[in-house]
Amino acid sequence: MKKVLLNFCSLALFLSLTLQVYAIDPAISALSVAPNPIQQYDVGTIVANFNVGGSGSIPIGSVGVQISFPNSYLPDPQSIAAVRATGAGSFFNWIYDSGARTLTGISNQVFVDGDGGLITIDLRGYVVTDPSFDNSVANLIYPNGALIGNEVGNDNLLAGGRVVVNPSPVSLLSFTAQKEAQTAVLSWGTAEEINSDRFEIEHSLTGKQWQKIGAVAAQGNSRQTNWYSFVDDNPANGTNLYRLRMIDKDGSNEVTRARSLDFEILVETTLYPNPVVEKLLIKADDLSKIRRVELYNATGRTVFVSETISAQGIDVKNLPNGFYVVRVTRTNGSSDSFKVLKQ
Repeated sequence: MKKVLLNFCSLALFLSLTLQVYAIDPAISALSVAPNPIQQYDVGTIVANFNVGGSGSIPIGSVGVQISFPNSYLPDPQSIAAVRATGAGSFFNWIYDSGARTLTGISNQVFVDGDGGLITIDLRGYVVTDPSFDNSVANLIYPNGALIGNEVGNDNLLAGGRVVVNPSPVSLLSFTAQKEAQTAVLSWGTAEEINSDRFEIEHSLTGKQWQKIGAVAAQGNSRQTNWYSFVDDNPANGTNLYRLRMIDKDGSNEVTRARSLDFEILVETTLYPNPVVEKLLIKADDLSKIRRVELYNATGRTVFVSETISAQGIDVKNLPNGFYVVRVTRTNGSSDSFKVLKQ
């Protein structure tokens, strides 16, 4: 009888200790996305409040936090590096499943009553949902089985986030144009860039027709000041207008106001012989800077066009005799016209 009683007491003690260890209640008491709404390609956070109540303790590896994201906003970066090392995020060992868009953390320490804190995860908005909200979900999981005494009603929460259109991918600090000898030096700076792709430099002589003359790669995503420059080594004689086209990775773009520079450049372009019989030659400082040559007869009809300029000249022997106008257009957009006589 004493042996039976002893065995019963031992079993009762074991059950008591077991209940003492697991009669404890971990919880997700709050979940929030901020800012809300999030601008597309801008950054924010999702914060989960994890806390522990009850008596006893939770062994290492016996509880986990799983946070699932919609495709409209995701961890930034899309890895465990998005979980901040401060606060309760450090209480768990994390993995990220990119296919399921889920961060899962398994406890790396023993929890007792009063433990817990804020788990902060950096995120970025991607797909515009405005005016609708997309939900994130935070769940508690139990790798070693359910905890005795746990209240499952506080094991999960939803948080809605709304992604809105970002008004501009680039926050431009300045855009200037300065003359250096016979070149135009363009400089600009940005205070912030969100998903920016490149800057295209455009040039015009009239302000109506613009030509792309170059491009500079953007930083992409940056919250620090960045400076850029571009040199136009082939400005036209007279007034030159420059502007920036700031292009986002999704193709959207914005254009700056134009900057103006005036140059006095001696352009040496002559045509000879004049009158001409067979070959009309073009003399210029640099033939590669001539983009197009056109010949018009006395009635204004185009009789010759070429965008390939040869030192061998233009063959005019088969043209009827008479006066012609030759228009030479340079790569910087400037042009000159000459009257020649074909004999």
